Amino acid sequence: MIIYGVMTETSVGQLYIAGILPGIVLSIFFAGYIVVRCMLRPELAPRVTEKIFWRDRFYSLLEAAPMIGLIFIVLGTMYLGS
Repeated sequence: MIIYGVMTETSVGQLYIAGILPGIVLSIFFAGYIVVRCMLRPELAPRVTEKIFWRDRFYSLLEAAPMIGLIFIVLGTMYLGS
């Protein structure tokens, strides 16, 4: 989108905003495809037999925090025009 926006002199922020809805729709379709595919062939996604604690889930979320923060910083500065 950045290259297209520069070449056509279009606002890159507006291009990203316009891409939000198609991105959400594609994500829903991909997730639905995965669910249906795994229902038809359960060996593709075997069930988890061990207990996963909430503490471990929050810890893994903390490991992803820098990447999530980077996304918010980049998109936030583009939308705010800084």
